[in-house]
Amino acid sequence: MMLQNVHHAIQLLLLILLSSTVLSTETDDMFSDLPDARKKELLEAYSKSDVLIVHQKLADLRRKWMEKLRSKDAADPQQPRRRVPNRIQLEIPPEEGSPTVFPIHEINRNANLSEFMYQADMVLTISQAEQLGNNNEDFRAKRQAYRDIFYPNTIWGRTVFYFFDQSATSDVRAALSAAAQFWQQNTCITFTEDSTALNRIRVFKGDGCYSYVGKIGGQQDLSLGSGCESVGTAAHELGHALGFFHSQSRFDRDSAIDIVVANIQ
Repeated sequence: MMLQNVHHAIQLLLLILLSSTVLSTETDDMFSDLPDARKKELLEAYSKSDVLIVHQKLADLRRKWMEKLRSKDAADPQQPRRRVPNRIQLEIPPEEGSPTVFPIHEINRNANLSEFMYQADMVLTISQAEQLGNNNEDFRAKRQAYRDIFYPNTIWGRTVFYFFDQSATSDVRAALSAAAQFWQQNTCITFTEDSTALNRIRVFKGDGCYSYVGKIGGQQDLSLGSGCESVGTAAHELGHALGFFHSQSRFDRDSAIDIVVANIQ
C-alpha cells in the first residue's frame, strides 16, 4: 500500500512538473516571438520584477478566473442581464489639434503588451502576482487601493515625485502635468517634479499606457505612448502608480455589474 501511494505521488509530481514545463514554454515562446523593440520595452518596464514569471502567473490566474466565471454562469444561466452602453461618450469633445486618444486596452493589445500586464495596463511585481494568485478573493481586503505585507512602504505619503524622460513629448508632458493637477485638486497628495528623489516615477513615451501599482521603491516607470496623451489616461495611470486598481476589481463589483462570459476576449 505504501509503495502504491508513493507511486501515485510520483505520478502527480511528474504531472505537475510537466504542466509547469509546458506553460513555461508557452510563455517563453510568446515572448521570443515579439519584435526586439517590444522585448526591450517589456524588460525595461519589468526592471523591478520579472516579465516571464509574472506573465506565467497572470496566465494561470486568467485560466482560474475563466473557469470560475463559466461555472457561475452555468449555475445561473437565467440571470438577468442589465443593459449597458458599449462605449461611454465623451462629455466634452476633444480640442482641435489635440492628439487622437484610444482606449487603453486597445492600445496595449495592438502593441502586444496587454498579455504581459494585469488587466491590460498594470505592471506587477512578483510579490503582487503571487498574492493575487494565493488569495485573489480578498486581495484588496475590501479596499480599492493596494495594501500588501510591505505596507506602509508601498504607499507614497503626501508627496509623489516624478520626472520626465527625454522621450516624453510635449503632449505627454502636458497630459501628465494636467493629470497631476487633477489629483492634487481632489486629494491631499502633492506631485513634485524631481529626477533625483529617492523614490520617483519616470514618465516616458513607450508603446503603450501602463504603470506599476503603488510605490515600488527607487525609480519606477509610467508610460504614455501614442494615443495615451490625454488627461484622463494620464490620471488613470497615475492612479495605478498611487496604488489603485480598476473599479471592476472591487470586492463588491458583483453587486453592481454582471459579467457576460461570452463577451470576454
